[in-house]
Amino acid sequence: MMANTALGAKKKEITRTIIFKDKEHENFYHEYLQKCRYQDAYHKALVYCLGLSEDTRVNVERIYDFETGLVQTSCLGEGWQTVVMPNTFGKRLKFGIRNIVFIKKLIGRQCMLKIRLQGTTGDIKWLTGILKRDKRVDVLEVSEPFANKGTNRYFRVYAEVEKSKKL
Repeated sequence: MMANTALGAKKKEITRTIIFKDKEHENFYHEYLQKCRYQDAYHKALVYCLGLSEDTRVNVERIYDFETGLVQTSCLGEGWQTVVMPNTFGKRLKFGIRNIVFIKKLIGRQCMLKIRLQGTTGDIKWLTGILKRDKRVDVLEVSEPFANKGTNRYFRVYAEVEKSKKL
């Protein structure tokens, strides 16, 4: 009996090219990916993102424990984090300037953005209220709060927003 495949058909090999910000980013990625316990997509994405900024590259050992595989939440209030605005948002809510700038850039284009907010439930409600009142943004959905591992005080929610169609 003849097989139902085309002669000469070969399994396609999927190749992907990673685009790095600069040489430092690429060097960091290759060095620190080897330190991860696993080489899966999650860890590749984590190391890629940690390598984007010079601040996170320099402080990577304060952010992520490569031996245990855990994010070190104690680093969230440290002074080297120039993206956090402690006087405006409080030390507990980690919604950085970069996120705000990114949203402002997206205001000029029509697209949906998923934002992760992390902090106390009160802080999260406060910021989602600001987002909902902003006429430039339509808040499509806000998830239920998820408790962060190891604490019953800090939570995270995911909000989907897009540029308002009313403008």
